[in-house]
Amino acid sequence: MFFKHFLVPFLITTVLSVFGKNDLPPGNFGHFGPCVIKFLRMSDSLRFIDLTEHLIHVNNPSNLIYTVNGRYNFSNHSIQDEKMALDFKFYEVCTITVFVKFGTEDNAFRNLYFSLTRDAHRGLAHSIFIIISEENYNLLLSVPEHRVPFRIFDVVLKINPPGSGSFLGVEMNWFFVCIFCRQRFVSISYTPQIKKITVATFQEHGWRNDVSIGAMLDGKLRPGGVCGKGQYYIAPRREACSIQETQYLTMTATLNVTFVQVPLSEYQTYKWGYYHTSMICSEFYYEINMLHSFRHEGYAIYCNFNIWSENSDLATWVSPFAWEVLLGFTLIMLTVIMIEILKSFFKRANCFVNFESVKNVGQVVFTIWAILVRQTLIISHISVCIFVSFLFTSFVMLVQYELYLTSNLVRPPRYVPLHTLREFFANDYTLVYSSKEIDNLVSLRSQLEEEFVQKSLGDFPHNKTMVIRSSWNNQTAYIGKHNSRNVILNWDKTKTLLFLLDIQNRLLKGQYECFMITDIVLKKALSAVADSLLRVEIGRGIMGLDQGGFPNLWDRERTHFCRLKAMKWTMIRVESPYISSNMLSPLFTILGRTMAVLGVLFLAESTFHEGIRGQLLRMMKDFGTFVKISICVNCRVRSKAPSTKGYVFR
Repeated sequence: MFFKHFLVPFLITTVLSVFGKNDLPPGNFGHFGPCVIKFLRMSDSLRFIDLTEHLIHVNNPSNLIYTVNGRYNFSNHSIQDEKMALDFKFYEVCTITVFVKFGTEDNAFRNLYFSLTRDAHRGLAHSIFIIISEENYNLLLSVPEHRVPFRIFDVVLKINPPGSGSFLGVEMNWFFVCIFCRQRFVSISYTPQIKKITVATFQEHGWRNDVSIGAMLDGKLRPGGVCGKGQYYIAPRREACSIQETQYLTMTATLNVTFVQVPLSEYQTYKWGYYHTSMICSEFYYEINMLHSFRHEGYAIYCNFNIWSENSDLATWVSPFAWEVLLGFTLIMLTVIMIEILKSFFKRANCFVNFESVKNVGQVVFTIWAILVRQTLIISHISVCIFVSFLFTSFVMLVQYELYLTSNLVRPPRYVPLHTLREFFANDYTLVYSSKEIDNLVSLRSQLEEEFVQKSLGDFPHNKTMVIRSSWNNQTAYIGKHNSRNVILNWDKTKTLLFLLDIQNRLLKGQYECFMITDIVLKKALSAVADSLLRVEIGRGIMGLDQGGFPNLWDRERTHFCRLKAMKWTMIRVESPYISSNMLSPLFTILGRTMAVLGVLFLAESTFHEGIRGQLLRMMKDFGTFVKISICVNCRVRSKAPSTKGYVFR
């Protein structure tokens, strides 16, 4: 064991240099291979400008070399919705990123660079970072980035005095930064074997019982909890288990390892041993060779509020007719009414307006409704002119109404849910989704734009979207009767199903049907990067879980849990084959309003009649006389009452 894990690395890094394998000039990084080299100069000092030019010259100008003066601007949010930050993308064998003149003040920039650029996420061949500094290596790095696999080499310079004009004799001391080793900086020799040095190279023991795996979980890990026991234990207790927690608990059972909860404040100083596993959720770098485990698709939630029986107002009732039919019908009515009114005006000794034609129109309308419901109605004094005028129009209206009512109210067609973003946008829906501001990376908005381009759907309709810039847990506030044309886009299946049942059964009381559409957008992989000796075992374990149907079983368990949680809410309304009161309430409302208008017109006609008007005037005069007499009698009675002044009552 000692020979395998300690002596061999020592021989690799020291003995080979004796046989002339370390004959490259200082600053030449050829031992890593024919790599593309990126220089990031952190200082504008002249000697470090000269040092960068020297390193470019020493590393053979025929290689691909990319230079950056200063730091990337990671605080510009205006480019969030654009493509990824401009960067070269070649089919290179390996990539080296060199930080020239690195200091402790550059650690924040280093963390952002490792997290938000592509090189740290492409595997060990491309995540080679060389830090050239003049400071003590023990104080150089602070808060090392532990969530992505990469290799950091610290090169401590001892530059010649200024004015010497030569960098050939510069002294470079190489250190390997082993983040999760007890010795964070390991002194090494620069040999051709340097490209094979990883954290596992300095592992002093093999697979043992006290080995820890570093993992970042969203929630609090509960070792031995119910989430690792299966659906028959989880469902009765109605526990909410996250995907990550269940994944790690299943891996522990498969690999026979134990997870220990470590506080976040002690994560950096915890004694992890001599290797580590970094598990990350990658959302932006699809070309990385990872261990793919569970996959998340895009889920959409929306409700069907377009129920004809509840939206059948006056506009809906006249919707079967084109504007020409409505205009012609209105003109016929107005013409007939005006003719009758003018005829009454030109009659001799007729000083009031005759509203008999209005009464006839009302009678014709009621006749039409009677025919519609297959009833008989006898009206003896309908004007022939009015009846003939309405005859053909009423028949056309009755035929259209009968077809319209039968197909929409009595037997409405079954609603067909929408399944694509194109259908939602075509039906004037508004897409509500969350797009976080992550610098220089592809946002969800950019992914949607790219998907529209890939599927030749044209430009993405941003005017039909609502972007939530922060995390949101109140998705129920964005869908309801007040905003019935919204559709919510989500990634988590459990949350989406819970939101669906919460909206449909609790908020809407089961009165409206809501839908969850899967595969609404491109798939988003939840991947894991393993940088340890267990990566093969972990990969096989995850593959076995996938082949054994564990993701499908877990999806069924989560769906069952959501259904159990929604059982205490109102269930969805079951369709009835009969005509219910809510179906006919709009019809009754329209008929009531029509009868009220006709009643007002009949009252107006009666009021304008000469005989009735005279009777009303006489009744008003009689009432006034009665009031006047009552007042006079009351005054006389009060004046004749005996006075009580001067009397004492005992």
